[in-house]
Amino acid sequence: MAELRFDITPFLDQDEGQHFDRKSLYEGIGEAKRSRNRRAVRDQVAEYIAAFANAEGGVLILGIEDDRTITGHRLPQDALSNILNTPSTRLQPAQPDGFVMQVEGREVIVFDVPASDVPVQVIGDGFPLRMGDQTVQSSESQINTLKFEGMAESWESRRSSMTLADLDERLLERARQGAGLSALSDEEYLLKRKLADRRGRGVVLRNAAELLFARYGPDHPNAGVRLFRVIGTERHTGPEHNVEERPRCEGNLPAVILEIRTVISSLLRRPMRLVGSRFQESVEYPDFAWLEALLNAIAHRDYRCVLYPVSIP
Repeated sequence: MAELRFDITPFLDQDEGQHFDRKSLYEGIGEAKRSRNRRAVRDQVAEYIAAFANAEGGVLILGIEDDRTITGHRLPQDALSNILNTPSTRLQPAQPDGFVMQVEGREVIVFDVPASDVPVQVIGDGFPLRMGDQTVQSSESQINTLKFEGMAESWESRRSSMTLADLDERLLERARQGAGLSALSDEEYLLKRKLADRRGRGVVLRNAAELLFARYGPDHPNAGVRLFRVIGTERHTGPEHNVEERPRCEGNLPAVILEIRTVISSLLRRPMRLVGSRFQESVEYPDFAWLEALLNAIAHRDYRCVLYPVSIP
């Protein structure tokens, strides 16, 4: 059963985002707090489950407040069953039902939503889509386009020549733990995250799994990161050449990001400045700014555009 293999622990302190959301089953404050309207809860569950399924999958937990306090629910069994069954009764095609788990002596409701291969509709109420930490209304054609582009056109979705034995087990373990899926096997995790496909009794990896977990790095010429530093504010060539080239960072993406982050951090000046009566370190550029730029550059590059080095005599 899914609930016996689900590790809820990482989600208890996780921020809401593309793959996770939490909702309270109460409204009001203090002594006036009361259970939310059951129909509104079912409507919200249907919307969020369809939105996750139409995107990349995700987890919805009911019974946790915005401040992460576990409050559970006070629902009678029939109302609880109706909420748990919402994905199979309110969605087309039907999605996996929810299950309950005990956390800190209270019962919470969990929906572990896989990404759907086809658009999922809330019957009579359209096609929601998960975008970041928001759920927005979309259309069947738009979701079909997004899924087609992601599954059929991207280099990352194509079949990899590597096998499970070529992947780094430690990285996979970290990924499973971070996603709250530590009870799954590596194979089950890759299938759930659409990083692999089942072919008969075997599993075929996608290139995305290779990029993320290949033990000795992915087989792609542009999987690494090239770093150079410009001395000054403009880049010059010839006699005024002012570019300081750094060794290229290669490997799987977690290793590349860690290495390049360390290198960039070491290049930034961090002078001590007098603030009030004390000296404090003042960084040249805020870490969050350049790190976000780095991650965006890696996340949004197109692996279909292969740039091979050219030798000019």
